[in-house]
Amino acid sequence: MSDLRRLTDDERYEQAMAAAASERRNRPTHLLLVPLGLFCIAGFVLAYAIYAHETTRTSIEQRRAQYNRLVAGVADLHDLETRAGSDSGVDTFGPIPDMLSRMEGTARDAGLEKPNVPTVRTDRTQGAVRQRYVYSNIVHDRLDELLEWIRLSQERVPGLFVHSISLKPVAGRGWSMDITFARWERENAS
Repeated sequence: MSDLRRLTDDERYEQAMAAAASERRNRPTHLLLVPLGLFCIAGFVLAYAIYAHETTRTSIEQRRAQYNRLVAGVADLHDLETRAGSDSGVDTFGPIPDMLSRMEGTARDAGLEKPNVPTVRTDRTQGAVRQRYVYSNIVHDRLDELLEWIRLSQERVPGLFVHSISLKPVAGRGWSMDITFARWERENAS
């Protein structure tokens, strides 16, 4: 017979273990760790780039909004200066001590009841003060009288303009209006 003999179970197990150990030693796992590390680094760089992009985009949007507010403010001041030049002898930018009574008078002349006392907000910038008069929840049955009040107010109060307005129909009661009038004044005069 030949030199080959039958292996026992223990010998077969030892040879299988030796083959598995040899296979593990010959497997190039370090070659897989390098691309995995590069992939993780690329993921971190991508996350940082997205964060930086969003931060920059938000900053640009804020700057654009600030620029638009500045342009609108300059246009308002230019418009007021133009109106001040056309009004002879009227101090457009001086304080008006009886402002609320004037607004009540124009409301009465337009056919409205006495409006609620407005909330007055003051915004200061260099050399100027913007007074905002916020009238809330003015309910009236006729829209044309509400609009007439706005027109008369702007006509009779020098430098007054509408800052914002909101009109809503009210079931059975006509219209509800929230309006903010604004007026620029010289800071040293207030």
